[in-house]
Amino acid sequence: MYYLITTPVSRQYDGMWEVEWALNGNLKIKKTPFRGVFLVKTEEDALKLIDKYETTAVCRVIPLEIIVKTEEEEIMKNALSLSMNKIHEGDTFAVRCKNRGEKLNSKKLERELGEKILNSIKNIKVNLTFPKKTVRIEVFGRNTGISILEDKDILKKEAVE
Repeated sequence: MYYLITTPVSRQYDGMWEVEWALNGNLKIKKTPFRGVFLVKTEEDALKLIDKYETTAVCRVIPLEIIVKTEEEEIMKNALSLSMNKIHEGDTFAVRCKNRGEKLNSKKLERELGEKILNSIKNIKVNLTFPKKTVRIEVFGRNTGISILEDKDILKKEAVE
């Protein structure tokens, strides 16, 4: 599983070390082109382990189910496919895209993908305030992570400066 981890910019390297310690070194960490943002690949449940770990440098841990090239068509195809497997009849959903550094119209992507999902899955509704499922698109340069998440699936911690 992949995880996108954010840290306060001033604590970026501390965050990398703390994640490595929390996961007992059983991971691969890759810097992204953006300060305070890095990608972790591990078989461990990083959310549980980092949640238990006392950290001063990790702000957010976002699970990513797949990583694709940052190309609109590639993102749409993979996000729709993942949505078809994870969003079910009766669910509410929203599409959220966090774009870092690429010429990609996030709002347009959210609207078009949302429309495709609505047309592909029966009896679902958009709820932009409190969706049951969120199609999470995290653009970090040439790569994009995609997941279908509920609020509880994202770990938010208060990093102390």
